[in-house]
Amino acid sequence: MEDYEIPLRKEYLIEENYDYASGYEGIHKIWQLPDPPTAVFITNYHMSVGALAAVNQMKIRVPDDLSLAAFDDMELCSIVRPGLTAVRQPLKEMMKAACDILEKRIHGDYSDFPARVRLKATIVNRDSIKDRYGRR
Repeated sequence: MEDYEIPLRKEYLIEENYDYASGYEGIHKIWQLPDPPTAVFITNYHMSVGALAAVNQMKIRVPDDLSLAAFDDMELCSIVRPGLTAVRQPLKEMMKAACDILEKRIHGDYSDFPARVRLKATIVNRDSIKDRYGRR
């Protein structure tokens, strides 16, 4: 956000547990703010389900009233309407990296401890993000 000179507003950061209830309650909290955000990034699948339940219950129109994006591109993201834009993790590459590290440890190789692996995630664009700049 710094790169794009977008100020970080502390009241927009909802730190909760990573469960359904937190996603549900988080949407309720931000929507009660005097100046709610135009977009929300949800950090895991369970919170996404709760957030989707909240926007439906509150009749918040996605993406017209609120854009939503999530981390974890699960089946639900393509089933709900509008489809939920999500970050897809490279699961096969993650599994291979984990197995490679585990094999090293089994053989007593701790030369790279603690191991750090960076893998490229992808964004799966669906219909839950409103283009506020007319570029769509």
